[in-house]
Amino acid sequence: MSKPFYRGWLTGAFTVGFRGTFRHRDFQARRFRFIPVRSTTLNLFAPSNQLFAAENIRPDGFQIIEFTRATDSYNADMDIYAGYAMVDMNLGPRWRVTGGVRVEDADINVVTLDPLIPNAKPQTASLVNRDPMPGVNVTYMLTPRQNLRAGYSRTVSRPDFRELSPFDFNNVYGGFVTQGNPNLVRAKVQNTDFRWEWFPGGNRLLAASFFHKDFDNPIEVTILPSNDLRQTFVNAAGARNIGFEIEGRTTLSVLSPRLREWFVGGNYTFVDSNIRIRPQDSILLTSRNRPLIGTSRHIFNVLTEWKKPRWRSESRLDFNYVGRRVTDVGTFGVPDIYQEPLTLVDFSYRFYLDESGKYSIRFTGENLADNHYHWTQGEFTQRSFRLGRTFTVGLSVNIF
Repeated sequence: MSKPFYRGWLTGAFTVGFRGTFRHRDFQARRFRFIPVRSTTLNLFAPSNQLFAAENIRPDGFQIIEFTRATDSYNADMDIYAGYAMVDMNLGPRWRVTGGVRVEDADINVVTLDPLIPNAKPQTASLVNRDPMPGVNVTYMLTPRQNLRAGYSRTVSRPDFRELSPFDFNNVYGGFVTQGNPNLVRAKVQNTDFRWEWFPGGNRLLAASFFHKDFDNPIEVTILPSNDLRQTFVNAAGARNIGFEIEGRTTLSVLSPRLREWFVGGNYTFVDSNIRIRPQDSILLTSRNRPLIGTSRHIFNVLTEWKKPRWRSESRLDFNYVGRRVTDVGTFGVPDIYQEPLTLVDFSYRFYLDESGKYSIRFTGENLADNHYHWTQGEFTQRSFRLGRTFTVGLSVNIF
């Protein structure tokens, strides 16, 4: 519900509202294993599609045995009730203030129960939190084409059901067995940013931003000491990310009228990140000083678009670079796992078959640089692969 108001040089609107989010999940997995009864009757060096063929599932060959675990079944509920109030007002011709607060009551319960044992005692993970999350954004108009903005907000990040259950599952790409942690708590984030914007005209933009993020109890993926590749989720004590971003976009008509169909844009982000670990984890974790998991120091994006209405054609080329980042936190002297830099190049071209734009053909090429997905652990390669290039052609029909 929104209510506008007018008081001379003070104008704006007051808004209140309610939002509810409700999720329920019943999950159950069953595990089966091929057990060789008499290995002399099997060629264990044969390709897998031959080794596990139907004719080898027999009394003196393979038998299929169930080994479902006690943690392979859980029920989960999440109820979030949120109420908010905000005001958006103009203070004269140059100032604009938007602010308010949202209060969320969250109740998350994940019950893991052995379905094969009658009257088994369940293992329950429960998160019950009330979080007020204020936010304010102040804009000052330096000129008709330039703005200064300052913002502050508080947000939360809650663990997913699978992260709260002790159920474990295999990560196909990395080979890790990932196990949940019922002791996780939600993370809280305080965000502060300052931004300068300049709009020279049309859809052109030049902007520079400074930001600061403070994390309380961030959730990270941590390697577990075990005989196999095993990882879980844990809360760190806190983290701090500070950095800046430069962003721009323009048409190339500023260089020549002949280039008016071309548009370029891009941004560069620099992040300095540092984690704070809990005292009780100081003897467990290998690194005491490192970036927050998943945080790259350098991120660079460039896009180029071309539109030719007379030819009913448009195309786009995207270039994305993501710097080195921690993906798994090492324990007991085992080094952290880093994903090495990513370079992704994608291209798309669309041709409209008629003037109305109802029918079109689209060609896309993804991962044109055939990026090398590469993880390292200390001096060694932990895993490495390439996904190859993907090309698609499709016909689209706009029915509206």
